[in-house]
Amino acid sequence: MGMATDVYGEGLRIPPVKIVKGGRADEDLMRVLLANVRGARERRADFEAQIGSLKTGAARLLEIVARSGASEAGEYAAHLIEYSARRMRAVIRELPDGVYGAEDALDDDGTSDEPVVLRVRVEIKGERARVDFTGSARQVAGPLNAVEAITLSAVSYVRRVRGR
Repeated sequence: MGMATDVYGEGLRIPPVKIVKGGRADEDLMRVLLANVRGARERRADFEAQIGSLKTGAARLLEIVARSGASEAGEYAAHLIEYSARRMRAVIRELPDGVYGAEDALDDDGTSDEPVVLRVRVEIKGERARVDFTGSARQVAGPLNAVEAITLSAVSYVRRVRGR
């Protein structure tokens, strides 16, 4: 990760845009993206694979809707979401109730010599888990900050890995 002290120093920022138009990748946009990454050939292949998988997924979903109807497809989607939630609650329920914590620190944020404290407290109660990062370092100048979505994804990932 490059040493940046603001979002503009972290690289090209692209708002949500359509990369596929009329079933084909927008070549102008692809040139902009690929001009701003290392390994452009590999990244192009990654984009093509992702686009291909999305097209396949969309086609399969439309087949399900054509066969069963949108309402039934929606019900099955809701069942899958509820199943996932039930599985997660079951994994959490296996853990002993209590409060668990950990603390560590990164040496620095790359712009100062101050350690970057990471503190987490996890409270398990039945099938619920509350994760609290109170006491962790505040936002730092270096490129280490994580937005809420990244933090939620990381917490969810840890729970999924634990459930295996």
